[in-house]
Amino acid sequence: VGGPSGAALTVQPVVTVQDSGGNTITTASATVQASIFSGAGGTLGGTTSISATGGLANFAGLTLAGTAGTNYVLRFAAAGLTSAESSNVVVTPGSAASLGIIVLPVGGSSGGVLATPPIVVVRDAQGNTVTTSTAAITAVLTSGTGGTLGGTLTVNAAGGVASFSGLTASGLVGNNYMLQFTSTGLNSVNSNSFTLTPGVASRLVLTTQPTGGASGAALSVQPVVAIRDAQGNAVTSTPMAVTASLLSGAGGTLGGISTVNSVNGLATFTGLTLTGTTGTNHILRFSAEGLTPADSGNVTVTAGTATQLIITSQPVGGASGGALTTQPVVAVRDAQGNAVTSSNIPVTVTV
Repeated sequence: VGGPSGAALTVQPVVTVQDSGGNTITTASATVQASIFSGAGGTLGGTTSISATGGLANFAGLTLAGTAGTNYVLRFAAAGLTSAESSNVVVTPGSAASLGIIVLPVGGSSGGVLATPPIVVVRDAQGNTVTTSTAAITAVLTSGTGGTLGGTLTVNAAGGVASFSGLTASGLVGNNYMLQFTSTGLNSVNSNSFTLTPGVASRLVLTTQPTGGASGAALSVQPVVAIRDAQGNAVTSTPMAVTASLLSGAGGTLGGISTVNSVNGLATFTGLTLTGTTGTNHILRFSAEGLTPADSGNVTVTAGTATQLIITSQPVGGASGGALTTQPVVAVRDAQGNAVTSSNIPVTVTV
């Protein structure tokens, strides 16, 4: 009678040496060999050969390892004698020995639940599911730079099976990630490789920093802003309105088109202007609803187009017909009062 796979049979066989009339030959000491006659994948262990005593071969410690539910038939043979076959012998699952994966994980969006949650099974040495096991099984990430697992990482098996529903994975798109499942005292198992898609848009990133130009004119390098998820993956599927504003820099003013709709995850500004005082550091902020904004580095402007004259040294009179005691000095300035040092326009004085 079978027992747990790999363990001793619960009822050990006893074989008699008989004559043609069915009488036990008590003087027989034939060596009786046990083997598997039918039943795929089975293995006999323990003492498989024993010498008869008083015509009886009493097996002890004979083991049968195999697939639970399979009908095995044992054959007992001795030289010169007609062999004997047993009735069907069936084994139950043996002791828990290893973990297996019956549903492989499939990646989802970064930071979200896996598209296909893995299901892990507790098995004996022959691969039978140990339905009595309640082992605690833990998932860890074994490959994929920068990846992070979240959700419920440890699950107790029920009926020998642990389903990791709600398991999340965060990481960079394009990386191959692999899970390992472990449990105390059992051989671990590794999953297949899987990849992730971009997660939910969470922040803005400047991919092209703005560079100032002449005050009041278009920036010499226009900013480009990318929409990213929490892990820095480009989110190309979510068009959003991105707005530029002045975060710091006294007296500065932004002009031109300050709100741009993203295309394929990028908001590309064109014609954005900055008016301000030369030498002042201006910082631009780029914002979109629900996302963490992005701030530029320092942006400075040069003098703009000459628009006005400023007297920097007022004239003071002298003797009639003589030179003024203090001669006037006139500066060429742009609309914001910045000195236009490149100007060489003639300046005429009249009364």
